[in-house]
Amino acid sequence: MQISVMKSNLSATRRRFVELLQRVVFGRVEALHIRDGEPVLEPPPRVIRRIKNGGCNSPRRQADVSDFALKQEWVEFFNDLDAIGDGVILSIEVAHGLPIVYEFEDVIPI
Repeated sequence: MQISVMKSNLSATRRRFVELLQRVVFGRVEALHIRDGEPVLEPPPRVIRRIKNGGCNSPRRQADVSDFALKQEWVEFFNDLDAIGDGVILSIEVAHGLPIVYEFEDVIPI
């Protein structure tokens, strides 16, 4: 049985980041600094929005909801932030307000 992770259980910084991506909807976030597994939002990361003519470009309806169960993409993303600890995520591809693909520098022992 999978336990739901609720938005209200996140740190304030993580909640703000979820809300940011829900407002971006489609696009990417660049140069997101991570400190102790938490996104650093001051100064804000660079946001590039992708708009589709005739498409739904409005913020996700959850952007204004105080609490809801996070989708698996968020759970995996925050687990990865915990594993990174301190660093910079170079780019996060955002689709439907979710972190879909992200790139970061890593040191892999050989």
